[in-house]
Amino acid sequence: MYENNFSAIMSVRYIRNNIKIIPKSGGVYKHYVDEQGLKYLDGVNPTQKEILDDGTIVYLLYIGLSDNLLNRFKWHLGITNSSHSNIINGTLSTLRLSYMANHINISSLSQQDELNKFMDKHIYIQFMETENFEAVEKDLISLNDVPLNIKSNIHPFTTINTNRRTKIKNEYYKRYPEYKKDTKKNLSSSSKIADTELRKYVEEAKKDGIKNKSKFLRWFRDVKKLSASQSRLYKAWEIN
Repeated sequence: MYENNFSAIMSVRYIRNNIKIIPKSGGVYKHYVDEQGLKYLDGVNPTQKEILDDGTIVYLLYIGLSDNLLNRFKWHLGITNSSHSNIINGTLSTLRLSYMANHINISSLSQQDELNKFMDKHIYIQFMETENFEAVEKDLISLNDVPLNIKSNIHPFTTINTNRRTKIKNEYYKRYPEYKKDTKKNLSSSSKIADTELRKYVEEAKKDGIKNKSKFLRWFRDVKKLSASQSRLYKAWEIN
């Protein structure tokens, strides 16, 4: 019911070279992989495919949302937030994390350039502008087979993906023991905030005009300069 409202399916290479075509408005988007690229994603078995005008067959992998599509595309494409400090602080794109955790030739989160080359060659994206991006994303996930989605997804690959993501993150952290203690400390602090104070921040954010959980996440991290996991922030928002 939404298909006619989506953009054409475009390669990541094309989007990277023409990034200004992506709007700053809210919306939803879909990630696809071509047949050759799928061979590199271990155990990922998508069932829904599209045939592009040039005959290329691409398979649906992931459906996402954002209140700013341009910023989200830059994040996923590694144009922003893909440095060592982003990895350590947990602000690397979770979709990039999924691609890396399941790629047969990527064994470390330090291989960001390798991922960019893979995405440029094999990943395709389309988007749809909508103010109701949360509801639309929820509908689309329920109606489609999306192996790389984690939240609100009952796909059998979700558990495998989650475990692989945890493994590749932990292996990266082990390479930098000087950060390990600080990371644990930050996680402990984040848990404390989530358990005792996070709901107060939700109330404060709503008074500041924040109207959805995605904007709350950005407000919490960018305005308040605090750290907590996305799942805890979203949970606090939903409870309030």
